[in-house]
Amino acid sequence: MDQSSHGYARTPGIHSEAQMQGWRLVTDEVHRHGGTIFLQLWHVGRMAHSSILPNGQAPVGVTEQRAGGSSVFAHGPDGRLGYMPTETPRPLSTDEVSAIVGTFAKAAANARKVGFDGVELHAANGYLFEQFMNSMLNTCTDSYGGGRMEDRTRFPMEVLENTVVKGQNAHAPADAHSGRTYTVATPIVFASAKLTRHFCAQ
Repeated sequence: MDQSSHGYARTPGIHSEAQMQGWRLVTDEVHRHGGTIFLQLWHVGRMAHSSILPNGQAPVGVTEQRAGGSSVFAHGPDGRLGYMPTETPRPLSTDEVSAIVGTFAKAAANARKVGFDGVELHAANGYLFEQFMNSMLNTCTDSYGGGRMEDRTRFPMEVLENTVVKGQNAHAPADAHSGRTYTVATPIVFASAKLTRHFCAQ
């Protein structure tokens, strides 16, 4: 997973040349055995910890509210990995949200290049997509804010739209390398029932 200057953990996708080469070995082997393989793309948002972020930066999300009572897998004071209480997040700026949309899109395009049959946008379990969709939690005041359904769904819909475009459409012709059709799974189909209810709320 890429950890970029935006300062968040579990940024989506495949970005380095080494990752590209490694995943091509995996997808080729799956296809050799007649299998199908999807790449799950996700961003944990505030469900992160400074010990696993670049330069010890704070987790980011749609609020300054800590996910009280939740734990994340991170480094403790002794440097050992284990479950640690979540920390106070830093709200994302509008530009940062737009940059994350682009990162998802690039990851989807790279997934296609290395032979994945499709990607799934992981939009459940209290991670970033669901954080945006939650009208009680999303305290953003920009175009991604939680006050209106159109705004709190803007981020997942922009990611979906850009992922499909970068993936050359969810119903694209068969990939020349694998002879397979590349698919983008929508959050409505693959996310939790809670996210589906948000989409259908109004």
